[in-house]
Amino acid sequence: SYERTTKADRGSYIEIVGRVSNRLHQEELPVAFFHPKDWNGQVVIWADPAGKQSLYGPSGDPQNDVSRLLDAGMSIVGVDLLQQGEFLKDGKPPKRARKVANPRAAAAYTFGYNHALFAKRVHDLLTMVVFVRNHEEQPQAVYLVGLNGAGPWVAAARAQAGSQVTRAAIDSQKFRFGEVGDLLHPSFLPGGAKYGDLPGFLSLSAPHALWLSGEGTSPELIQAAYAATNAADALTLYNGTMPTSAAIDWLLQDRETD
Repeated sequence: SYERTTKADRGSYIEIVGRVSNRLHQEELPVAFFHPKDWNGQVVIWADPAGKQSLYGPSGDPQNDVSRLLDAGMSIVGVDLLQQGEFLKDGKPPKRARKVANPRAAAAYTFGYNHALFAKRVHDLLTMVVFVRNHEEQPQAVYLVGLNGAGPWVAAARAQAGSQVTRAAIDSQKFRFGEVGDLLHPSFLPGGAKYGDLPGFLSLSAPHALWLSGEGTSPELIQAAYAATNAADALTLYNGTMPTSAAIDWLLQDRETD
């Protein structure tokens, strides 16, 4: 469900701020929507370490990359995942995840019973996918974007969302769970490295359209997965500079798969 707190006419688009509620799990997510008046039926869920504030530029208007999508007729959704934005008392991202009141520093005492922060953020993204997909406006396509450090969350969400996400744009920044050396690191995920690490998650995007930066030009596991599903053309690998701008270029392309 959704509760709106503010709605403002910004000329060519409507800015809406509110909260999406996952009633099953009794959770609320602060969200911001930029909805163009001339909407083309496409929605971009924008994940970022800065949460929904990443949609805005210094002046309070949509930042340049978001403006490009908005001008093309796409609706953009920003969200504060767990321990982002409105969830923070001082506005600073956590350097360590929460832990239970147990003096023994063992992963089993915390993560045998509680979801890791990484998993909770992926869960929040999936909540947003469900909300957008089932919105009364009935979007024709839903895109999931994870850049600037949000790529691993989006990769994990994309692996589970299947065809509910039309296209995904991810900059992995070559993140690896196997290199996380602290069980209270915000990116710690039990078992995350076991089956191919992040490339294993990314390979589960096949056969759906994926734009991928940060893995070089020949990530064998991911390419093999797309080849095995006869969807090699659905994988776009990028190895240049300014990945955010390049990802926006890709999203703005007209594709029959949409």
